Amino acid sequence: MEESVGQVLLKVQDDLGRLREQLEASSVAVLDGSSGSTTRFDASALQEALVKAETDLRTRSNDVLNRMQVTPVHLPQIHQQQPIQRKDQSHHQKHEHEPLPTVISAKDYKGGLLALMERGEIPPSASVMLEPQPIRHRQAPVHDPDTRPRDRFPADAADPGYTQEGYQLDESKPAKQNGVVKLKLKTSNAACPGKVRLQQFEPPMLRSRSEADRVMQHPPPVAAAAAAAEAAPKSKAAKEVTAAVPRQQSVTAAPPPPTTPASFAAMASRADAPGISRFTIQNGHVRKDASDFQAFQRRCKQLEGIESDLVDRLVEQLERLMQRFTIPMAQVNGELLCDLAELTEPNSTSTDDSELIDCLINRTDVLKLMRRPGRQFVGPGGTERASVVIQKRWRGFLARRDYAKRRRRNQAAKAIADQWKLYTRRLEIRAHLKRTRQMHLDGYKRRFASLQDHWDKWCGKRRVVIHLPSLGYPEKIREGFLNFSRAQNTQMARLCDIRDPNVDVILLSAVAIDDEMTQYYGRLLSGLNGDGQKQQQPVSNRYKIVVPEAAKVFADRSMSLATLLNYSPRALKRIRNLIQGRPAVIIPGYPCQDDLAVADKLDVPILCPEPQVAQLYGTKSGARRIFRAAKVSAPPGDFDIYSLTQLLESLAQLITSNLTVTRWLLKLDSQFDGRGIGFMDVDKLPCYRWALRERRRYGEKWDKKWAQEKVLLRVQEELPELLGSSATRVACPEAYPTWQAFQQEFLSQGGVIEACPPAESVTRLTVDLCIEPSGSVRLLSSGDQLVSAQHPFSCLGISAPQCSVPPAQLNDLCRQVGDACRERRIYGHASVDFVTFEDSETNRQELWATDLSLHYSDTAALSQLFYMATKGRFDPQQHEVFVEKSKTANKSRAPIGRRQRRDRGRRYATMSSRLNHSNLSKLQFAAFFKACRAHGIEFDVNTRTGSLFCLVDPFNRDSVGMATISADLLTSLETFARNLSVIDQEVSTPTDLGDSNFRGLIGELDEGDQRGEGERASINFKPILDFLLRVVLTFICFSSQ
Repeated sequence: MEESVGQVLLKVQDDLGRLREQLEASSVAVLDGSSGSTTRFDASALQEALVKAETDLRTRSNDVLNRMQVTPVHLPQIHQQQPIQRKDQSHHQKHEHEPLPTVISAKDYKGGLLALMERGEIPPSASVMLEPQPIRHRQAPVHDPDTRPRDRFPADAADPGYTQEGYQLDESKPAKQNGVVKLKLKTSNAACPGKVRLQQFEPPMLRSRSEADRVMQHPPPVAAAAAAAEAAPKSKAAKEVTAAVPRQQSVTAAPPPPTTPASFAAMASRADAPGISRFTIQNGHVRKDASDFQAFQRRCKQLEGIESDLVDRLVEQLERLMQRFTIPMAQVNGELLCDLAELTEPNSTSTDDSELIDCLINRTDVLKLMRRPGRQFVGPGGTERASVVIQKRWRGFLARRDYAKRRRRNQAAKAIADQWKLYTRRLEIRAHLKRTRQMHLDGYKRRFASLQDHWDKWCGKRRVVIHLPSLGYPEKIREGFLNFSRAQNTQMARLCDIRDPNVDVILLSAVAIDDEMTQYYGRLLSGLNGDGQKQQQPVSNRYKIVVPEAAKVFADRSMSLATLLNYSPRALKRIRNLIQGRPAVIIPGYPCQDDLAVADKLDVPILCPEPQVAQLYGTKSGARRIFRAAKVSAPPGDFDIYSLTQLLESLAQLITSNLTVTRWLLKLDSQFDGRGIGFMDVDKLPCYRWALRERRRYGEKWDKKWAQEKVLLRVQEELPELLGSSATRVACPEAYPTWQAFQQEFLSQGGVIEACPPAESVTRLTVDLCIEPSGSVRLLSSGDQLVSAQHPFSCLGISAPQCSVPPAQLNDLCRQVGDACRERRIYGHASVDFVTFEDSETNRQELWATDLSLHYSDTAALSQLFYMATKGRFDPQQHEVFVEKSKTANKSRAPIGRRQRRDRGRRYATMSSRLNHSNLSKLQFAAFFKACRAHGIEFDVNTRTGSLFCLVDPFNRDSVGMATISADLLTSLETFARNLSVIDQEVSTPTDLGDSNFRGLIGELDEGDQRGEGERASINFKPILDFLLRVVLTFICFSSQ
């Protein structure tokens, strides 16, 4: 609103002026009229009134403008701008109503309107209208290049009053009166209607360098001022302004540089400011006789702490710098140069060019000139400098090129050297490992040979057995196994070897053992080792459980127990102290190189084959080789399959030769426990029924190759489509989720193809052997496998001893396998898996050897628990476990028939070390045993029957081992199934059943109980026949007498 009032006041002012002119003209017309009247209008009074009104209006307009300057204005499209703090602002605040005339000098007028607004002379919020407009749009003239002027500089361009652009800087300064510049310009209001009136002006002082930078960074629009001057009528003032901008001329030596001074008004104000001295360097030289330089020298002498020689040296450096870059004019700020001299050390020979340039007032324009390419070669001596620079650049280019080439060579040489060092280091490590392993192997052979020579004497001595239940499988298999440490701790029943009074046991554990688990095994072994009528004998000094310290460090890694012990010096030292020079032997699990390393560090023989031999014959293909060498009946199949073509060809030939087999198994070489098994149902082949008809048509001639040729080609054609379809499945999806993953692993590590027994009822059994160093083959145990419907190819437990195959036939096969292993220097513990079924075509019982494991198995460990609990003896000829009759049992009041059935001296057990239930981890061991006792799940030491448990992991308590011992097989199976059902009901809720393998085993055992009824009835006739035979023999004896 205030801006509109000011505009109105200015318009009124102009109107009054025009009215005054009209009145003067009318008065003249009346006096010179034709009427000849002498009447004269006296306009002096009116003139005085107009002058007074004009003065008042001007005063009020200035008040309005001053208030607008003090108060900040908020523009709609521009950010809020703070009001400019002027040095006379306090004067305006004190005398707000006093008029302050706008004093503008001629140099300020030349600087342009924008320079006045930047300096704060005209408030940013004031509404300024330029009439006529400084910039007008018109067509630019196009000149002929041949006729354009060559010289852009005037004749007197060398004059220090002109810049390189031809602008005059040293205009005659008006006289000063009391610090105020009075500039009188004769111009009429009509000639310049939109101009601001020029009156007295007091220039502001620029005392700080930052303010000088602000003025220099915003140069005035000289071209705009020149255009405005040309568009306006040619008054005297306008001509003077136009004369300040001469026509630009050029020099052929170099392109025209930008204007050297950025703001004429700022330079004039800086020159007139008291306390600030400046001087000019023109064409690289300082005019020593110039008044400004002499004033600067006098100023320097007045200052204390500044050496005049140092200032002169800085001035000389500035001169040389300006000469080198041919700077036409440089304005030097004397104050900044003095400050630089004060900060410069007296002994310094040179000063940085950037510090010198900072002392220039027009340093922005100087830097622009200096940054132009080739500027430093324009002046005198430029050719020599250019040649020096060219040579320097060329030598630098050659040096950089040579350096880059040498650096590439050095990098290549370093890379080659690093790779060579790494290669040689690997060779050294391999050689060292080879030597170390050979040393371990030599030590193994030496100690094993000594064990062979003294085996019979060694067995009769008091000795120490170090059980190392390590699984030294390849790393890829170990990493893919869930809870690998717990799998190595399922053989805690090895502690039962203390049933031999000459044996002390040291058991290595892959998991930490807490006090509760230690107390449980102490009470269990003490109770089983003692007699029911005598006090229990403590056996804690006969066994020790050692946990390697590396098991805690590598808890997140699936490492074998032998590897952990090899990296555990404290555990090794403790084992040495426990042995104390007594005879000792190590019984490992699946052997590896670290087992030999541990045996070498302990200097103890190890009862196992060499790791290379175990890895060769411990695979599925190696087992097939041993079965073939032992002439043991094995399923139809092929081994050492490593390619898809070989797989398809072998499978097609096997299917054609054995059409009665509807399911074929594919087994990975290095897997175990049914994890690497996939099966294929070939009865889903489109040509399968046609092949059966062809087989019936040829009859006995079907074994000939020519009879099978047509069917073989048809099967080979259709078999690739069967792979990966619904006819192929993986037995363990946890290890291999898809058939493609299983097939890729099968082809990478190799495997075998085996026929699945073509029968509905199939029994799998396991026999544990010990091939002693003396060469004899000893049967440790036998049992029928317990499997579940979820994992039909995984053995969860056994029912011992086995009752499915005649003992003599089984013993012959096991002896043949043992002899074949001994010929290949395979010693130690081994287990052979068999499968038996009734052939539907021949109606005969078939017995096939399916797998061979060259390590101490879980069934062998559970058998030791079985023998210690019953104090029984395994008869390998009859596959029976005999126990001594208990005197307490003979005093029982039970009927004679039942007592005889119960006390006939045989025991049967159903055992498993892989009972998993996720809800078991919610119970402490004390609560678990209390719940078992409440349901009658316990062991009777007097009758040597009942249930026993093996604790595996004290922290993850979701796995447990169990054995049920009874006088007959059926009762043992029933007790095992009942215990599983009771435990499942105790730890499960309707909403939280948990993950377990209990239910599958319960269903399998119920079916076994139903099948066992007929077996038990047939077995009960034997005591009766024995009794009748004894009666007949007694009668014959008496009759003969």
